[in-house]
Order: sequence, then C-alpha cells, then structure tokens
Amino acid sequence: MIASVVALVDGSGPLWDSTLAALRERSEIEVGKLIESRLPLTLEADDGDGLDSLTDWMLSLPGIFHVNVIFVHFE
Repeated sequence: MIASVVALVDGSGPLWDSTLAALRERSEIEVGKLIESRLPLTLEADDGDGLDSLTDWMLSLPGIFHVNVIFVHFE
C-alpha cells in the first residue's frame, strides 16, 4: 500500500531537525518539501496496519501534530 499524506508540523521547534532526520532515515517514508506548516510525505507499507503504525510513530515525534491522508493506493 502506498499513501500520500500531509503532516501538520511546527518546523521551527528546537527538536525539529531531529524529527526531520528521523523521518528521512525510514526507508518506507519519502519526505517532501516543507511549505509553511505542511510537510508532504509518501508512505509505503504492506497493509493498513503498517500504515497505521507509521502514522502513530510519526505523531509521536516532536513537532508533528496531525497527519492528513490525501490518497491511498491499494495494490
């Protein structure tokens, strides 16, 4: 499964650099360009539970407040 999401973030906080680095370290996450408080991401997982786990993990990171799902491709 592939999902396009937009994370609502505070990209100015003191821990933001470590949050961004953590996102980029995950091979199943492709990080787009931060525009204002929105960070586009592409997630890849085996199933819906995997996508849920990725989303929960992202929400546990400093500076990420919400994740909006834009599109999910079930293949």
